[in-house]
Amino acid sequence: MLDITSAIARSLPTGFMGLSIELDELCNVVQLDAQNSTTYEQLYHNLGIGTLRIGGNTADFSQWEPDGQASCDPNGPIITKALVDTFFAFVARIHWRVVWGLNLLAGEPGMAASEAAYVAASGGDNLMGFTIGNEPDLYVKNGYRPTSWTSADFYAEWSEERDAILALVPSAEFIGPEVCCGTSLLPTFAQAERTDPALIGLSHHYYLSTTAPPIIDSLLDPAVMQQFATSAANWISLAKTAHVPLDITESNSFSNGGKPGVSNTLAAVLWLSDYLLEAASLGVGQADLHNGPGNTYDVIDDNGAPTVLYYALLLVHTMINHARLLISSLQTKLNLTAYASADSSGAMRVVLINKEKAVNASIKMNIGQPYQSATSFQLTGPGLAATTQVTLGTRTVSTQGTWTPSQTPLTVQGQTVTMTIPASSAVCITLR
Repeated sequence: MLDITSAIARSLPTGFMGLSIELDELCNVVQLDAQNSTTYEQLYHNLGIGTLRIGGNTADFSQWEPDGQASCDPNGPIITKALVDTFFAFVARIHWRVVWGLNLLAGEPGMAASEAAYVAASGGDNLMGFTIGNEPDLYVKNGYRPTSWTSADFYAEWSEERDAILALVPSAEFIGPEVCCGTSLLPTFAQAERTDPALIGLSHHYYLSTTAPPIIDSLLDPAVMQQFATSAANWISLAKTAHVPLDITESNSFSNGGKPGVSNTLAAVLWLSDYLLEAASLGVGQADLHNGPGNTYDVIDDNGAPTVLYYALLLVHTMINHARLLISSLQTKLNLTAYASADSSGAMRVVLINKEKAVNASIKMNIGQPYQSATSFQLTGPGLAATTQVTLGTRTVSTQGTWTPSQTPLTVQGQTVTMTIPASSAVCITLR
């Protein structure tokens, strides 16, 4: 039984769902757009207004050469005025927001401030804010800083760069500290930044724990999702001490590009749908899915084509677009999750995700009020290990980048809807 109330769990911020783009992928993004802007930009339009976080490991090896020759060599990307302008022209056309990552590793506040000033001027209203450094809690482990380097040392370096940027861009805003790995750096940063008006988000990265082996079963394991919920709740609590939202600015299934045959499967699509909706329900401010050259878990591949994971974003966007999440309660022993939302027109949407391998789920939904009509569409594929032939609403994304689902009518009996969700699938129900 699924009970849904009209009580609002939370209103979602604009741009909750987005993509994290590795800096050395930036050249490819603008090239793909130049080659076929109509189709490529449509992939972003399909997802509404999202967030593009530009950064990742390669941001910490980048150089700002305003009038130089742009390069996206992963060992040392070169950012120029021309590259920034071309990128933000693309962003203006898709109407997304940008979080721009700056190099902290180099220890050159003047360079970072100069880059930030130009990015702010070029980005205008499409620029949301800046991040400084990437996963600084790994600097010592990776040999980038001495073993004596502490959280306090990080904050001193971060603050020096922030102040240099604010001297040139007084209106600049920041998201930080871009940590990944559960050290003391996050609480230290949150406490130190609790009165900083320029901080607009506390950020943490998320990938499945290294204790979860990179196999399909880990993607389906409810305990793995519960581990995420517990971690996120702790991060959100810290963000509250700094009076800002918690932003997961880089995330995906398994780190370091994902696992072939796992991170690019129908199982990963189901996991990603569940992860994004769980993050939204918990109160996460934004959740950005990492993309980079050659990664297995990319949402849009290096050729500008949507991967199977793209269908998770389409499903989630349909659910949360201009909507507020509702309080719901699901009683079942199956590996099944449910989320509900309502939009300004009064339509209710329910997403049910069945991660059982071979058991169909018959669910009776108490929708709390009478509706006149209901339709549904399903997310399905040939099997959990499928890396192709995944469809949403029996359709795939067209060669023009468009997608329109085929809807199936459902019967509403008073305040009740009953339906079956096949094993290894998800369904989106719309009630009007």
